[in-house]
Amino acid sequence: MAILQLKKIYAYLQSLSIDIVLGACAGMLFFDRLIEAELDLVLYILLGLAVWCIYTFDHLLDAKQIGKQASTFRHSFHQEHFKTISFLLILIGGIGLGAAFYMLHIKYIIIYGLGLGILILLVFIFLKIVPGKWAFIKEISIATLYVGGIMLAPFFHNVLGEMPHSFWLLGIAYVLVAWFNTIYLGILDRESDYKDGLYSLALSMGESRSKKILYVLLAIMLAYIISLYVILNSFAYFHISLILIIALIHGIAFLKAENNNDAVRRKLDASFMLPFLLLLV
Repeated sequence: MAILQLKKIYAYLQSLSIDIVLGACAGMLFFDRLIEAELDLVLYILLGLAVWCIYTFDHLLDAKQIGKQASTFRHSFHQEHFKTISFLLILIGGIGLGAAFYMLHIKYIIIYGLGLGILILLVFIFLKIVPGKWAFIKEISIATLYVGGIMLAPFFHNVLGEMPHSFWLLGIAYVLVAWFNTIYLGILDRESDYKDGLYSLALSMGESRSKKILYVLLAIMLAYIISLYVILNSFAYFHISLILIIALIHGIAFLKAENNNDAVRRKLDASFMLPFLLLLV
């Protein structure tokens, strides 16, 4: 009974993108500790608010676009509580912007952060307007913008004389894993996306071709991450190991081809929280 209750609570947290928020904050911690930026807690809170607003806005767009009872709990939840969630989005977005202008002392973070947020929203809107023709760039654009968002504050708070190569090389590794994640989730959601009139690479190119892309991407991703043990010094080994574990969790889930899509999604989303282990070292 307790397990069922926990699953129900987690389903609501997933629908509200709380797991995505935690994964993004863990990702920023990953790059924060990598370059010893020592970011303030307020930056993590602001990142969490921004990520929640962006993903919630996307879910609301989907809920409106579907135009009928959605086939997934996430979208049906946003349909049922559309006005309430929209109000919270405006409220939290306003609070986040106000807090950012009041509390952040590095103006470039505000300018570039706001610019990146607007760019992400425009990409989401564009992909909703012309989804079929541009489905092939959806996953890579989301992955790149997501990683760019979690790297932004560490980049501008770098206290070192020069940004280390590990920052950029591990950034590429993060993009590869995030890209794999978005394509794989598209495959898992292909049936519900088809029913709801949504688009993804899996629907645009077909499941078989999408899986072939994932096989190639998995090989490139693992080979690249493992090569970082040779390219970078031992200081970065723990970070390399973390991103390798996240990649392996994705790869194993894909190769096992489990039938329980919800369980797989929970596992993949939870894997992006692994960088929180850096708090223990």
